[in-house]
Formats: sequence, C-alpha cells, structure tokens
Amino acid sequence: LHEEPVVIGRLLDDVVGLFEGRASQKGINLSIRRGAAVPETVLADPMRLRQVLMNLVGNAIKFTETGFVEIRVDVKGEGDPPSFLSIAVADTGIGIAADALDAIFQPFVQATDRSDAITAPNNATPPSGTGLGLAISRRLTTAMGGELTVDSLPGVGSVFTIMLPCRTRSGHAAGRERDPDGPARSADRHNAGTLMAVPAFKGRRLLIAEDNPVNRELLNEALRRMGFEVAVAEDGAAAVEMSAGTAFDAIVMDMQMPRMDGVTATRRIRARPGEDGKVPILALSADAMPENRSRYLDAGINAFVAKPVNWGELRDTLAGLLDEGRPPSGPATLDEPSDDVDRTAPVLDPVRRDEIEKALGAERTRALYGMFAESAASTHEQIAAAATTGDADAWRSALHALKGLAANYGYHRLAAACASLEVGAPDTAAASRLEAEVTAARATVAAG
Repeated sequence: LHEEPVVIGRLLDDVVGLFEGRASQKGINLSIRRGAAVPETVLADPMRLRQVLMNLVGNAIKFTETGFVEIRVDVKGEGDPPSFLSIAVADTGIGIAADALDAIFQPFVQATDRSDAITAPNNATPPSGTGLGLAISRRLTTAMGGELTVDSLPGVGSVFTIMLPCRTRSGHAAGRERDPDGPARSADRHNAGTLMAVPAFKGRRLLIAEDNPVNRELLNEALRRMGFEVAVAEDGAAAVEMSAGTAFDAIVMDMQMPRMDGVTATRRIRARPGEDGKVPILALSADAMPENRSRYLDAGINAFVAKPVNWGELRDTLAGLLDEGRPPSGPATLDEPSDDVDRTAPVLDPVRRDEIEKALGAERTRALYGMFAESAASTHEQIAAAATTGDADAWRSALHALKGLAANYGYHRLAAACASLEVGAPDTAAASRLEAEVTAARATVAAG
C-alpha cells in the first residue's frame, strides 16, 4: 500500500463524477452527506480507497431502480480527535437476504450463484451479480487496516460501510486540519511533485524489463523524469543478457513476459557469482497477491509494486532499495479488476488519465494514449486469432497483456473484461464482444 494524505472531499467528488451520468439515466439521486467533524485530509491509499468506493457505488446504482444512492462520511470513536473514519454507501435497492450476506464476499461465487443471494421484491428478477468485486473490496479494506461490513433488508436497501483508522501524516488520529492553500491545491502539489527529479537518483542506472512497448515507454518516461539513466529490455531473456557484466543500480522487472518471464530471469541473474548477481530487482505485476508473493521472494525479488503503477509508490520503493538494499516495510497489494463487467460504467477513469497528464504533461500524455490505442487494437487481433485456432496459451497471454495495458491507462472496464475471459477457454463470440470494449477505449483517444 502507498499511504499519503488524501483530501476526502475531492476523492468522493471524483467517484461521484464517474457515476452521476449513469445514476441520472436511471433517475436515481446520487449524493454525498458529510459529517461536520470529518477532517479535510487523512492518511490512506488513494488508489485502493477509490477502487473500493467505485465498486460499492457501481453496485449500488446497478441494484437500485428507484430512490437514491448516498455516500455518508463521518467519524466514529470516543475521544477528541476521533479514532475512525466511516464511509458508508447506502441505497434503496433490492436488498440482500440475511442468510446470503456472508456469501456475497466470497471470491469464487459466480454471478449466476450470486443472483440467488440477492432477493428482489415482488419476485422480480434481480440483475446479474457483483463478480469478484466485493471480495477484492473487503481484502483491500483489510489491507488498509480497516473493515468492510454490510447491513441490508430485502426490498428496502443496503448499506456497505468502510471503517478505516482516522490518522494524519504524523500518525496520530486526525483532527480538523486544513491545508493553508486549500485541499485542491494541496493535492495538485503532491501529484506534480511525484515525478520531479530526486537528487539521490541522479546518475543511477536502471534496467527496465517490460515486453509491452506502450507500458515500457510510459515507465521509461516516468523513471527518466525521476532522474534515472534508463536502459530497456523487451523481455526477461534480454534483461538477463543486458545485465551480465553491466553495472546497473537496480532492475525493474515485469513478471509476465514472453520468451522468459520475470521469475525465471531473476533466478538466472541470482545464479551469477559475486556482485553481478546481487543487483536489487523490483517486480512489477498485476498478480502480486499474497499467494504469489512467496514465489517472487523465493526467486530473489527484493520488492514489488502492483500494476497499475502508482508513481509515488514506485519512487519510494526504489529509494528504499537503493539506499538500504531493501524496500520500505509493508506488503504490496493488487488492484485486481472485478470480472463482473458492467458496461454502463465509464470507459476511461478520468482520474487516472489526469494523474498521468500531471506527471508527464499534456503533449506526452496524448502521444502515449495514441500508442495505447494502436497496441490495444493489435493485441485484440492476437486474441481473436487465438480464439479462432483454439490456442489456449496464446489466448491467456494476449488477454493478460491487454488487461495490464488497459489498467495502466485507466481503462478499468476493458481490464475487467479481459480478466473475466482470461480464466476461460478460447471463445470467438467472447472475442467479438471484447472488440466492442477495445473500440470504445480507442474512441476516447480519438476524442482527445
């Protein structure tokens, strides 16, 4: 997790902005209710918290036909200042049966089974289930030191509540602190500084191993702006070859690559004698969940950062590796997309695009999104070809590549569609449906 001061009001406004059009189409009132004692900023992981809230608000709108969806934020706990921040998403939807409340958080309940857990009034047929989203949301909330709970009555509605420690930068419980420049200016300062050159990085040499050219270019640009001298390798085999006898200060290694994956490449490098085999290696992975963490560590990985990459987390982790030979303490987690593809959700997350533009500038961002559009189209051609030939390995590999590419650039709906297909067999009809998602994503690039 990457913990930083989060302007609560701005984060909630961003989430509401993503869904207000969809709520308006259904005639649902989407609003925020904020308690008077809620601080302006708290320490949290903004990407993970935003992901959880997007899932909860998206589900609430999906399962609500009339009435409202309301985000209620308040503080809880005895004492002054309070101990906990409570963010609840309440709706007047179809509700959930009492005996099904635990089941909705199970990670492997399929959508067809999940619909049985949702009770619709008057024997109405409920919409499709929530996929893996709630399981991931609870896991991410727990990783942030909090708790995700639900209260619900069939035919009345549901309230999903996130309870998080309420802390400021100092690590103490949060009071009502205000940035002298205002919350928006404070957040802009943080984002703008993320990719400024770090004096300690000047003259340091990094090797990037990333097979996707668009992700590679984005990573290359970001690391150069931090002050690194960067060399690039197109896969694990090239990384092994390029790092032999060359004095790199660290290697940033994608874990899923053709020809030779990141784990194998790391084992090859670690097998070398002397200092050549001790270079710090940072893994980038969209599969960096706890069950895979030990495999990476056993291979000799020093640290890992989840995709889509948070630039501040990458910078801080590299600083820890280069200063101490090890990363800052604390586990990493994954922004894992739900396999429940909601086609009424936004095609592009504007917050993610804004983060990239603030870091790299408007012109460079437009160029990178243009590269994304071309790469997404060519990767879908590989997916369609694998579906036609029935090549399961090529099918999974291409879907995994497109999933990571889409998530990195804020196309969460496309990433979720890829995730749902990646676990199944090659399917020409599914590949055709996926083409519509790719076309929608590319249309946002053409529109500027």
